[in-house]
Amino acid sequence: MKKIIGLTMAGLVIIGIVLSGTWAFFSDPESSSGNQIVSGSLDLQVDGQNPWTATKVNVSNMKPGDSGVATMTVANSGTLAGTLTVDITGLSDAPGTTPEPEPTPDNGELSANLDIVIWVDTDHDGIKDAGETQLYSGKLNAEVGPYSVGTLPGGGTTYVSLSYAIGGGVGNVIQGDICDFSIAFNLTQN
Repeated sequence: MKKIIGLTMAGLVIIGIVLSGTWAFFSDPESSSGNQIVSGSLDLQVDGQNPWTATKVNVSNMKPGDSGVATMTVANSGTLAGTLTVDITGLSDAPGTTPEPEPTPDNGELSANLDIVIWVDTDHDGIKDAGETQLYSGKLNAEVGPYSVGTLPGGGTTYVSLSYAIGGGVGNVIQGDICDFSIAFNLTQN
C-alpha cells in the first residue's frame, strides 16, 4: 500500500510539472517612459544685473538740508516664488577730513545724523506714497534689518526705494565725515 501511495504521489508530481510547463497565462505589460523631474529656480536680479554691481548711492559734498533717493528694480527671473528681504550691511563711519570747526575727537558721526527711509515703492516713483509699505525709517546707524519686502513670484518684479537726508539742524559734527554701506537683497525659497 505504501508503494502504491508513493507511486501515486510521484505520478501526480510528474503530471503537475508537465502541466505547469504547458499552461500559459495572458499578460499585458505597460510602461511609462520619458519621466522627468526638473527643479525650480530662484534668480535674483537687481536693476537688471546678476550679480548686482551698481553703486546706488554715491553722493559727495552733502550738507545739512540735502536729501536724495535711490530706487531699485528687483526681479526674480527664476521659476519659484521666494521671500525677498532688504538690509543695510557693512556700515562704517570714518572722520574723513576734520576741518577746524568740527569738534575733536572726530569719530565720523555721519550715519548717526543721516535719516533714511526704506519702502516698497509700488508705483516706482521714488516718493513714499500713502499705502506703500514702509520697511524702516530712522537714523542710518540704527537700522537693524533685514526687512521683508514680501513674496516675489517667479518672473515677478518689485521696486524698493531708499531715501536719505541730513536734517537742517545738524551742525559742524559731520563736516568732512564719510559713511560707507551696502544695500543687500536676499531671495529665499517659500
